[in-house]
Amino acid sequence: MLQQIKELLQNAQLQQKLTAAANEAEAIKLLAIAGAEKGYKFTVEGLSQVAL
Repeated sequence: MLQQIKELLQNAQLQQKLTAAANEAEAIKLLAIAGAEKGYKFTVEGLSQVAL
């Protein structure tokens, strides 16, 4: 999962959206959506654990 997140974070547009996110929950949701678009099966719970 970490490698997939690192890959997603190479996207400058996603980085900008994450920086502009109002809170951690919104940032996690953005990561989940970006992951789904790439075919990754992230859960919000799993991403929340990584964010801690």
